[in-house]
Amino acid sequence: MRLWHWLNALSVIVMLMSGLMIFDAHPQLYWGQYGANHERPWLETGSADGAGSATIPTTGVLGIANGEERAFPSLVTIPSGYDLAAARQWHFAFA
Repeated sequence: MRLWHWLNALSVIVMLMSGLMIFDAHPQLYWGQYGANHERPWLETGSADGAGSATIPTTGVLGIANGEERAFPSLVTIPSGYDLAAARQWHFAFA
């Protein structure tokens, strides 16, 4: 029983960390009436230009990697470098 719980905890943590990397690739969330077809996102992170319904400015706060702005720093993402394909593989493997 304990082993099963620790495996579940590991799966949730890996899915969260790989999901953060996936979010770094497209830092916008669409919800309800909003769609992904070039419509206004429900929530987005990035520069404070006010494009979404709720914008979380991260310029200089969260993830600056090699001069490139990221929503989350590499310490909390799997993989630590920017790699969308690998993040999706990790995410689906642990799902």
